[in-house]
Amino acid sequence: MTALRVLSRLKLWRCAKVGARVEVRGHVYVIGGGLIEVGDDVLLDGHLVPVELHAEPGAVLVIGQGCVLEGGVSLEAQERVELGPGCRLRAFSKVMDNHFHPVLGARHVRPPSKPVKLEAGVELGQRAIVLPGAWLEANVRIGPGVVIGRHVKVGVSLVGSPPSPRGASSPSHAELRDASIRGDAPPVREVRS
Repeated sequence: MTALRVLSRLKLWRCAKVGARVEVRGHVYVIGGGLIEVGDDVLLDGHLVPVELHAEPGAVLVIGQGCVLEGGVSLEAQERVELGPGCRLRAFSKVMDNHFHPVLGARHVRPPSKPVKLEAGVELGQRAIVLPGAWLEANVRIGPGVVIGRHVKVGVSLVGSPPSPRGASSPSHAELRDASIRGDAPPVREVRS
């Protein structure tokens, strides 16, 4: 076993399971006391900014085989967060299964957690956020800065705010004009003040 692999294992000593050939570059914070499992061939690249793995007592955080987590990535499990094999989380992306406080009402009461699952080959862009209850099926691509908290079907790429499928756009002015001339334009709703 090389010195790098020994050092990587030492940095992950709080994890319940660490697979073979796991590589840690720089800093990784393992916090919370819950069950954290790291699969084979995982790369945690915290050489510029630390990677944070947080599982509260009783929670489960699973990082599948061959996942790559770039600097600044934060995984927060209050109940369960699972990354399937081959996921790639770009810099400063965040996955969490709890909002930590309600939007309305008693701000000091923690809401219930909703498990989060990213299936095989999911890719999150820089600063993307995956919210409680999200389920991203295999090979989903989430663009930079997208916030997602729902079920996304296999192979879909979402970009923008609000997120929409890559390539989907509103019709241009010329397309609406041409449709109006042909008589198949959608009805125009007047707004009166």
